[in-house]
Amino acid sequence: MQITDRAMKSLRAPKHGNLIFWDDDIAGFGARITAAGAVAFILNYRINGRQRRHTIARWPAWTADAARDEAKDLWKDIRRGIDPQESRERQRTEPTVAELAADYLERHAQPYKRPGSIRNDLMMLKNQILPRLGRHRVNAVTRRDVQALHSSLRKIPYHANRVLSLLHMMFSLAIGWGWCKENPATGVERFREEKRETWLSETQLHALSAALDAYPDQEAADALRLLILTGARMSEVLLAEWTHFDLKRGVWTKPSHHTKQKKIEHVPLNRAALSILADLAENRRSDYLFPGAKSASRVTLRRPWIQVLKAAGLA
Repeated sequence: MQITDRAMKSLRAPKHGNLIFWDDDIAGFGARITAAGAVAFILNYRINGRQRRHTIARWPAWTADAARDEAKDLWKDIRRGIDPQESRERQRTEPTVAELAADYLERHAQPYKRPGSIRNDLMMLKNQILPRLGRHRVNAVTRRDVQALHSSLRKIPYHANRVLSLLHMMFSLAIGWGWCKENPATGVERFREEKRETWLSETQLHALSAALDAYPDQEAADALRLLILTGARMSEVLLAEWTHFDLKRGVWTKPSHHTKQKKIEHVPLNRAALSILADLAENRRSDYLFPGAKSASRVTLRRPWIQVLKAAGLA
């Protein structure tokens, strides 16, 4: 038969299974109708010694003329050794962004990043990246997709830029794993980040000191005092060990696996910091300055810090 839209309307569904009507002009091109009445255009062909059947599209979503043109184009590919069915099957098994995220966490973040950084990555994946891009195939994500996600976060520019950095890292790994050829996060312009600085007056400093003195958990208060007096990062203070300190010389030697730059740092300690450390040393009960933080599943001083700021009138 000549496969046309008019001919499609005249097809009658079989009682069981399906029937295929072949086109007189194009080899292997046909229309299949199932017992349920669903009609689709197909192409039968042989490649690499294998007999294959490729479903082109359903009718009437595609017209017969459109399916006919597609069949002609598919034959051109087949003659060049390209198997259209194999290409479709490969596309169906190509990894999604959600799968990339899982591999990124397992193969990169967990072995090489700190717990706090991993928590930030999980938050960005859960709240921004996966809801928008999770179902996309990795090699189908475009720069426009990434730019649209980044632009949607323009009201929180600092966070938007961190999301962009995470995507860039994930797709860089995907390139190395052979999942895609280009990084769609490359070339997306970052938002300008305004740095915030706050200088406390003498009155505010006294209020902060009084709030720390009155805080119920003095171990947390001491950790906050050391943060203020040394400028260290929270994880560096909470995971500090007594072997890192030379109280006689007044030096804190931070190991490379604690510092952001992955380098050993030698930090001179002022009198106030040394006084706090001396008091802690008198009551030492562990190899760590703050053993409670080491055993906790989430190392953080966020709640004590907010409570102290509120008590000092600085929230």
